[in-house]
Amino acid sequence: MEKLNLFQKFCLLFYFILFALILSIGVILYTMQSSFCNTCHEMRKDYQAWESSSHQEINCVSCHIEPGVLNLLIHKLATLKELYNHFRGFEEPINKNSELSKKLPENNCLNCHSLVKVTPREGMIINHDAHKGKLTCAYCHNRVGHPGMDGYYNRMKMSECMKCHDGKKAPRECNVCHTSEFKITPKSHDILDWRRKHGKKAKKDDKPCLFCHYEKKDCLACHGMEMPHISNWIRLHQREKRLFGLCKKCHPDPYYCEKCHHPGYDPKRESWRSVHRRTVGRIGNSHCLLCHKSSYCLSCHGRR
Repeated sequence: MEKLNLFQKFCLLFYFILFALILSIGVILYTMQSSFCNTCHEMRKDYQAWESSSHQEINCVSCHIEPGVLNLLIHKLATLKELYNHFRGFEEPINKNSELSKKLPENNCLNCHSLVKVTPREGMIINHDAHKGKLTCAYCHNRVGHPGMDGYYNRMKMSECMKCHDGKKAPRECNVCHTSEFKITPKSHDILDWRRKHGKKAKKDDKPCLFCHYEKKDCLACHGMEMPHISNWIRLHQREKRLFGLCKKCHPDPYYCEKCHHPGYDPKRESWRSVHRRTVGRIGNSHCLLCHKSSYCLSCHGRR
């Protein structure tokens, strides 16, 4: 076999590099297609969510890769690790805490969107300029490209806004983000007799209440005491006799206290005065003395 001369070696190297270059370009162009994402089983739910999104006509790389050939090549090299993760196995749902949204450059969004012309929801005022440089577009709009997927947290909620709009980091007044026509009170307040029934919801989770009712000051102004009641309120409330008049705001039933203080007693059948003797004889008067002084009995029994 004849040895290759220098020119032949050069041609062979040239054709090898040309083949590798064409192959690389082909691979890059193929993997840039949105349909390529759907070839991996761990991406199928994300792909289906993208197909139903407002960005279904936008190629995946337009959002996920910063413009420029160099950025494209760097991204492709960096994502080679995904091939390893594919065979090793992914923890699903992938990107559960939307960590990727914190890294997506806002220039990708601004290639199509403008901060000058924004159409917010009805009743909303969105000052994007005030957020520029502090939050990226994708941080707030983290699920816009893949909506409705289970296991992911959507930051486009008021609860997320209030993490910054706490009156310290950012203003919390309603008119900062809402127009005068916007219905401020939530749907939960529309139920019949909300003022009397809201306590159970607040006791279960008072975080939504604190969006508007700042630091529970409104609770104190109406209830006259800390609300919801402290955990050991049942044991301690007898010490707060001065507050008993306030109890009627939420507990208007005149026999509400009887449920605990006079168990088994039916005020509709007979008066407590006529039956309390049997109860005291059976369990003693220690229960009575939680609310009444020992001299209280003399107001009736001490008479002649």
